[in-house]
Amino acid sequence: MIESKYIYDLSESQMRSMNTMSYPDALLFQLEAAKKLNERLLHVNHLERDFHRINKVHKAIKHNTGKLNEIGYFDKQQSSYTGAVKIHPNQSSIDDFLKA
Repeated sequence: MIESKYIYDLSESQMRSMNTMSYPDALLFQLEAAKKLNERLLHVNHLERDFHRINKVHKAIKHNTGKLNEIGYFDKQQSSYTGAVKIHPNQSSIDDFLKA
């Protein structure tokens, strides 16, 4: 539990609550916790930052994102979104699309 407190800044009860979540929800919970902690760690004076902890948090973010990609979570989310604007391959940005 010490490692999870260090990486995610979650209490034991918060970590135990993940036992009732689905696997993707638990990964998202950890991902969001790591991102929030990362923001807090980066808002410290550069000379006082805990770079070892920041590196561990970045690895956790990468790991959880990778696990979500493995199970196709992000693909499912994008395919369920019907309001996506399709851009022609020759157009470089949404701004070019809107100007056309």
